[in-house]
Amino acid sequence: MTARFAFALAAVWAALSCTGSPSSTPWKDTAEKPNPTAPPTDTLPQFYDRVPSNLIFISIDTFRRDHMQRYGHPNEVVPFLDGLAENGFSLDDHAQCSNWTFHSTTCTLMGRNPIEGGWTPRLGRMHRTPVPEGTPLLASYLKDAGFYSILVSNNNWLSVNWGNAQGYDRFRIPSNSGAASTYSTGLEELLVARDEGRASRWFMHLHLLEPHAPYDPPDEYLDGIDALPPTDYDLANKDIQYELRDGWGTLEEDERAVIEQHLRFRYEAEMRWMDEQIRLMFADLGARGLLDDTLVVVWTDHGEQFWEHGQHTHAYGLYPEENDALAFFWSTNIVPGTWTGPTTAIDLVPTLLGLYDIEKPEEVTGIPLGEAPEDRARVAFTLARSGPIQSVRKGSHRLQYKWSGGVEVYDRATDPGEQNNLYDVSDPTTLDLWSELLPWIGVADAAVDERTVNWPSGLPQPK
Repeated sequence: MTARFAFALAAVWAALSCTGSPSSTPWKDTAEKPNPTAPPTDTLPQFYDRVPSNLIFISIDTFRRDHMQRYGHPNEVVPFLDGLAENGFSLDDHAQCSNWTFHSTTCTLMGRNPIEGGWTPRLGRMHRTPVPEGTPLLASYLKDAGFYSILVSNNNWLSVNWGNAQGYDRFRIPSNSGAASTYSTGLEELLVARDEGRASRWFMHLHLLEPHAPYDPPDEYLDGIDALPPTDYDLANKDIQYELRDGWGTLEEDERAVIEQHLRFRYEAEMRWMDEQIRLMFADLGARGLLDDTLVVVWTDHGEQFWEHGQHTHAYGLYPEENDALAFFWSTNIVPGTWTGPTTAIDLVPTLLGLYDIEKPEEVTGIPLGEAPEDRARVAFTLARSGPIQSVRKGSHRLQYKWSGGVEVYDRATDPGEQNNLYDVSDPTTLDLWSELLPWIGVADAAVDERTVNWPSGLPQPK
């Protein structure tokens, strides 16, 4: 970033930070109101007048959806995002395809599950490979439609190093961590491209790393942490956090309780910091007129576990705290609404292709918003810290299968935290879920040739 640009943006940022509450929307008072009599589009989401020409992705790392008031949190942790979702078009039953960044961002941008192409992301160092060269991603489809695209990512798992930045015209790593640096880097790229006539229509993708361990926001967001019982550990240090996680079973119960209190406090504090940075980002975009003809899509790659199922951080299981996801659309002319049908991350690409009147390629297997049946079965897969795990959700029930042989079944209607395993090999619900997952086990098995499927006793196997 040039020094002049950095100075100018810092001045704008400082001025904006002195105006409005965290939940305010500064463009609302001055933006031209949409024509309420204009016909909406035929696709979902709907817009007054027309679909905005430009696109912004804000993908957020390690974000637990249940920390929004919209989804049941008792406190205002992310008031600005809650307000955006309320005034936008939200997907309220949304799931990711996996539980860690490389896998989840890749499937989202591909519009399909990677195993469908005979390849899958792996967290372990052995056998892991980047996305195969030539794999089409959303940026590729948009480029063919005339979009100039920029990706700025604070996480190496979404980068040119791992192949899921294919199709973008420009990829940048911000000079500093934090949403402000990610945004300023993307904005600089966009303004230069516009000035040079390369971005008459554009797609800017910003991937924010926070709220990722070690949850270390500025001190003002940690106000109140001193009221907690003290801990001797430096929890602002990622290595120390991970050492505590890995040695959790060796700690006394009282010590674990205190550490968990501090980590949860720090996690929420970093979410508040991220939310404020996004508010300032929107204020600056609005002041520059860059929201006037732009669709914003906010989505998350995975959540974070705080020992709900025996682990801390993520890439362990496909339980709600790791696999439930946030996704909503926002623009100045969007028709506010909610979609309560079952959706998954791979649906974003075909939905956007439909909005931009781009033909859906055969390799995109996600379903455009509003076209999936209510009893749709949604699958997820991970090959990470706990080995291969697959999951299927249908209605209120979810089955999780670990290739080591363990099967779990949960009724999320009565047990949203998935604490009561209802697995019964003879239960019709279990058998129905297993029949939905069985073909996907075969697809995954073909993509993961170094691991062996240990078939659970009593359940059908491939013929």
